[in-house]
Amino acid sequence: MSIASLAPDYIRAIMAYQPGKPISELAREMGIPEESIVKLASNENPLGMSARARDAAITAIGEISRYPDGGAFALKKALCARFGVQPAQLVIGNGSNDILELASQAFLAPGLSAVYSRHAFAVYPLATNARGARGIEVAAKNFGHDLDAMAAAIEPQTRVVFIANPNNPTGTFVPGAELGPSSPRSRATCWWCSTRPTPNTSPPSSATTRSPGWRASPTCWCRAPSPRPTAWPACAWATASPTPRWPT
Repeated sequence: MSIASLAPDYIRAIMAYQPGKPISELAREMGIPEESIVKLASNENPLGMSARARDAAITAIGEISRYPDGGAFALKKALCARFGVQPAQLVIGNGSNDILELASQAFLAPGLSAVYSRHAFAVYPLATNARGARGIEVAAKNFGHDLDAMAAAIEPQTRVVFIANPNNPTGTFVPGAELGPSSPRSRATCWWCSTRPTPNTSPPSSATTRSPGWRASPTCWCRAPSPRPTAWPACAWATASPTPRWPT
C-alpha cells in the first residue's frame, strides 16, 4: 500500500504546482547571461523591495527568534486607525494565498461548490479542490470576469465566489460600481469584496465611497451588511490581487 492511498481522492487528484522558473536556471539552460533576462512569468515586483519595508525588516530581525503575535494586534490597531474599521473585520494572513486558504477551509467541504472565472488566479481551483468541493469555472469575457454569468452560476451549494480584481494574470479590472450595493448582482446572502489595484491608489468614485455599508480596507472595498446578520451569509466572496508597486 502506498502512503498516498491514505489521502482522500480529491487530494490525490490535485496536480503539483509548477512555480515560475528562476532566472539562474533559465540562464544555465539557455547559456545566456542572467542580466539579459526579463522575468515576466511570476507575480513579482521588478522594482524590488520598498526601502521602508527593507528598513523595517532589518529593525525587526533581532526578534526573529520569537514567535510573532498571531493575532497581529499592533498591525490591526494601525489598520483600524487608518481605514476606520473594527478589528473583527480584519483577517491577517501571509499573502493572499493564506487568506484564500482560510476562506476555503471555513466555507467549503465535500458537497459544496465555489465559483470562479477562467483565466483567473490559479489558487482558486487549488483551494477549492483541496476541500473536496466542486469548482464551477465560468467562461471569461474578454479575458476577464463575466460577473453576470458568474452570478447565474451560483447554486444552492455555492459558498464562495472568487473574484480577482485586477485579475491575475490577465490584468483586467472590474469598476467598483459593478460590484457595489446598487448592482443587481448584489444580494443579502453574499459577501462582496473587490481588491484595489495598489495600496496607494485613490478611492473609487464618489458614488461608491458614499454608498452606505461600504468600508475602506488596505486591499479591498467590502460591503458590510447592516444591521449585523443573526446568521452567517450563505455565500462568501473572496479576492486576490497582483503584487502592488510599493513606494520608496
